[in-house]
Amino acid sequence: MKKTKLFTLIIFFLLIFTRIAYSTDKIAILDLDSLLEKTNYGKKIITDLNLLNEQNLKSLKKIEAEIKLNQEEIKKQKNLLSEEELAKKVNELNSDIIEFQNKKKKLAGNFNSQKKNKLDEFFKMIVPEIEKYIDEKDITLVFDKKNIFIANKKNNITDEIVRIIDEKLK
Repeated sequence: MKKTKLFTLIIFFLLIFTRIAYSTDKIAILDLDSLLEKTNYGKKIITDLNLLNEQNLKSLKKIEAEIKLNQEEIKKQKNLLSEEELAKKVNELNSDIIEFQNKKKKLAGNFNSQKKNKLDEFFKMIVPEIEKYIDEKDITLVFDKKNIFIANKKNNITDEIVRIIDEKLK
């Protein structure tokens, strides 16, 4: 009985003497994907990357169509050709396929490196503007929106940053 009274007394004093903590730190949310999609400079980057990707796909589809055509010709001529000629054509087809795969890897690698470079350049250009805005508004912490489960919409500064970036990066 004494233990429960003592325990209750301790809990009572802890509740009375604890203070509610209020944070004075300002926290903001920024959607980086939206910055890329909504800013004029970001739209230009996306357009350029999509154009490059389409060009790569067109060139690859052209080569792929030629390979399929050669493959069908070999199938049609399979019974008419001698074993040596057939083996020669199959080897040529295999070398074309290997060359196609190498070109595909090279184009994908070039595309990914250009994408990375352009995005890095974009973020290097916008980070000083974001830092300046954060200093002006006395914001302590900025989170990326995709890492937030739920938050008040008034903490989202994406639209303001988009407006600032469009003004600065024309």
